[in-house]
Amino acid sequence: MSLKLLVILFIILSYAGVHLIFRKRTLGILVGMEYLLVGFLFSLYDTNARLLEPLLYAFLGWIGLLTGTQLKISYLVRLEKYFYSNVIVFAAVKILLISCIISFFIDPYYAFIIGISLSPVSFRSVAQYIKKDRYVLFFTSTIPFVTLVCFFLFYLLQLTVETINILFLFIAVYCIISRFVLTLVNEKDSINLILVGLIILISQTGALLDVSPLLINFIVGVYLANFCPLSDEIFTSLYKDEKPLYIMFLLLVGMLAGINTDTAVLLYGLLFTAIALGATFVIVRVARFRLLSTPWHLFAAPGGFSIAVAADYWLFRGGVREEHWMSSFLLCAVMLQFISGIKSKFYENRTSKNSL
Repeated sequence: MSLKLLVILFIILSYAGVHLIFRKRTLGILVGMEYLLVGFLFSLYDTNARLLEPLLYAFLGWIGLLTGTQLKISYLVRLEKYFYSNVIVFAAVKILLISCIISFFIDPYYAFIIGISLSPVSFRSVAQYIKKDRYVLFFTSTIPFVTLVCFFLFYLLQLTVETINILFLFIAVYCIISRFVLTLVNEKDSINLILVGLIILISQTGALLDVSPLLINFIVGVYLANFCPLSDEIFTSLYKDEKPLYIMFLLLVGMLAGINTDTAVLLYGLLFTAIALGATFVIVRVARFRLLSTPWHLFAAPGGFSIAVAADYWLFRGGVREEHWMSSFLLCAVMLQFISGIKSKFYENRTSKNSL
C-alpha cells in the first residue's frame, strides 16, 4: 500500500467518520475512538509509515493552537476561587494517583506522562449526557489547561538550559510574528491560509529543534486569544474543521504507534484501564468536587486531547514503535471510552424511564 493511497484513505475516512459519528442526534459509544483501531490496522501493512510523522507534528500544532485560543483571561477572572481550586486539585490528584500506581509496573517517566494524559475528561462524552449542569461542562473543559501546565513543567525538567532558552525565545518570536501577520488580514477567508502556514511553520521548526509542537502552539494560541484583535475569528477558523481533522489525527496516531501480537501490550492496556477507572471513582465519589450528582463514569473517558498529550511526549522520545507503552495507552483510551459510553447509555435509558 503506497503512502499516497494512505493519505487518500485518511481523507475519505475522516469525512465519512464525520457523517457517521457526529451528524447524529446521539453520538456513538466510542465517539470517534474507533478510528484509532483503524489506524492500528493500517500499521500492520509493510509501509514506511515514518514518512507521515511530519503530519503528526502539524496536527499536534493545530490542537495546541485550538486549545490556547480558548484561554481568555477576561473570562477566567469571572470565575470564583473555589472553581479554580476544584479544577486544580482534581487534575493534580488524578495525575498523582494514576502515575504513582502505574510506576510500580513501568518506567516512572512513562507512568507520569500516562497519568497526565489520563487526567483530562472527554468534553464530548460529558456534554452528550449532561444538558443543564453548566458547572460540570465548564469543569471538564477547563481541566486540559491544568493538564498542559503540568505537562509543560514535566517537559522542562527533561530539557537542557540551552534548549529551554531556545524554546522561550522561539515562542516569543512566533507570538509576535503570528500577531503581526494576522493583523494584516483584510478578509476573513485569508485567516485559514495564514493559520495553516503558521501551524506548519511553528510545528516543523519545533520538530527540527526537538521541542514540543503542542506546547509551543498552545502558548502562541493563548497570546493570540488575549492580545490579537482577531482572536474570535481565529478560534472560529480553527474550530470549523475540527471533526474531520480530529478523526484524521486518531488515524495517524494509531498507524504511527502501531500494534503487535505481544500479549503484554493488551495486558498493560487492561491494567492502565483498571487503574484509571479506580482513580476516577475515588476522586469523583470520595473527594467531592460538586460532582456527586453526576455519574462518575462520565469522567473516565479521556478524549482526543489526552491522546495528543501522550503523542507529543512519544514524539519527543523519538516516536519508536518498540516503545509499547504508547500502544498500551491507546488501547486504554479506547477501552475507557467504550466503558464510559456503555455505562452512559444505561444511565441515560434508566433516567428516561424514571422520568416517565
